[in-house]
Amino acid sequence: NILDTALLVADRIKNQTGKSTCVISMPTLKPLDTKLILEKTPKAKIVVTLEEHSLYGGLGSSVAMLLGQSATAKTPLMCCGIADRFVKDVGSREYLLKKAGLDAQAVATKIIKALQK
Repeated sequence: NILDTALLVADRIKNQTGKSTCVISMPTLKPLDTKLILEKTPKAKIVVTLEEHSLYGGLGSSVAMLLGQSATAKTPLMCCGIADRFVKDVGSREYLLKKAGLDAQAVATKIIKALQK
């Protein structure tokens, strides 16, 4: 599942930058664990959501809405998911994740670049 990818991403970030990460498993969108998200957000340099479906209407959208409505949340948000386009590729899950830029290396690279800004 995508949690395995998130854990690989966390390992790559730690190995390449020495920076620690916090991975939170969100197997369901509702109810969204707003308390946990708002508790962890102030301690983060960036909040990243990772999902293997459309960016619209998923975890990233829910977290963006939560952070946008929070008076205290000032942490940048990066949403990683499937772009809003028709996907006509066929292949294994690993192949499709790579095509979508959701493999561990691609996601880790995006996050490391964002942390360097």
